[in-house]
Amino acid sequence: MICGPGGDIRAVLDWELATIGDPLADLAWLVLDCSEATLAHFDAATLAHDYARATGADVRRLPYYVAFSHWHGACILAGVATRYEAGVMADDGFRPVRARDEIRAKADLALAILDGADPIPAASPAAAITSAERQS
Repeated sequence: MICGPGGDIRAVLDWELATIGDPLADLAWLVLDCSEATLAHFDAATLAHDYARATGADVRRLPYYVAFSHWHGACILAGVATRYEAGVMADDGFRPVRARDEIRAKADLALAILDGADPIPAASPAAAITSAERQS
């Protein structure tokens, strides 16, 4: 928890998934949010471009990190589904069978990106990160 000077709670932090790593991993996770329409008002390609311009970061390897983010998401979802299937999670309507399909889709997409597929599908509301942008 983060508390204010008077002891009042200002924030509660969940460190379960916290890591110290490459900032491009965080950018990729955000790009996935854009592509999955949770942040549809952002354009993923513009976000990556603006990030590179503001930080000086080389984002040419961003597709790798987007693939990693899909894989990471699949692993997290697999853990959640396994806990539900084991009966150690409350029944809140979560359906592990449906989750298993999403896990497979995320893992397959990660592999496809590593094989050269566009990391942001054209069908998504976010603009695709083109090969030219990856090379620049």
